[in-house]
Amino acid sequence: MRRALLAVLAAAVVTLSPGAAAAQPIAALRPGHVVIGLGGGWVGADTLGTVRAATRASATGTTSPPPAALFATSSRLDAAPAAEATVTVAVTSAWAVELRGTLRRPTLTTTITNDVEATGTFTATTEVAEYVVDASLLYHPRWAAIGTRARGYLLAGGGYLRQLYDRDALVETGTTAHAGAGARWWLAGGRGRGVDAGLTADVRWVFRRDGITFEDGVRSLPLVGVRAFVGF
Repeated sequence: MRRALLAVLAAAVVTLSPGAAAAQPIAALRPGHVVIGLGGGWVGADTLGTVRAATRASATGTTSPPPAALFATSSRLDAAPAAEATVTVAVTSAWAVELRGTLRRPTLTTTITNDVEATGTFTATTEVAEYVVDASLLYHPRWAAIGTRARGYLLAGGGYLRQLYDRDALVETGTTAHAGAGARWWLAGGRGRGVDAGLTADVRWVFRRDGITFEDGVRSLPLVGVRAFVGF
């Protein structure tokens, strides 16, 4: 009896020791397998620029007078929730390629100020349908492991932007680029067998060119996403 009890205690000590925990395999992607993700996120406001309307002032003489300001408008796409879907293909246990589609319906808000024919500030709004399809390269380094069932990752990529407004009568297109970081939690699988399932969450900084805008150049905004995933 004493020998049996000592054997049980020894087994418990070995199981609970840090070395034993460290020896457990860390969950990872399975090379060649496809992971499907569905979820949502939050896209920050997109500042679209300022436009100043002016007309030629009348004056006597030969020198052209400076333009006379009529009003100014500042526009932005307000922050709004988004629906997301992803298809991820693991190249190795650390590297993967991901295709992501994002849909949201933000409000285009235009603020009118300095109107020479009226006092105060006026605001006009309209809804915009926004679609983004992009591709990312994901890297899940071993040093980013969080316990044995989660791992952080880095991502970067670019994509295509399509926006419809004025009751979908007008269409604007543009390009995007992004970089960020996230984490993947395996609730099931991740050991090279069976079905993988879990959650991912990431934060990206997105850079946009063209689309609905009133100024040339690149704009930037944050994006936060959370998705459930299943791997086959």
